[in-house]
Amino acid sequence: MYCSHCGREVSETIHSKKYPEGFRVDYYVLVTGQLAPRVIKNPKDESIQIEFFKVENPRQVITCCDCLQLHDVQEKLDQAFLSIPEVKKNGA
Repeated sequence: MYCSHCGREVSETIHSKKYPEGFRVDYYVLVTGQLAPRVIKNPKDESIQIEFFKVENPRQVITCCDCLQLHDVQEKLDQAFLSIPEVKKNGA
């Protein structure tokens, strides 16, 4: 796998007692795509509807630890969340 921002090959997470936290993470994955509203009936009580958003045409954005520290990369990742619709509660 390669970083979507700089193209560097990333390493898998390493779990070891040598590291202070017990692991070393080299990259993070964000799954993004277009959102489509969905409504289904609750399987336990069909009188209740469950509303959610389904990710359509998902794509992964891989970010290495080096790029994650860059301000412009952080802004790009934040932008990926701006398309999430706000859910209005009843009476709000």
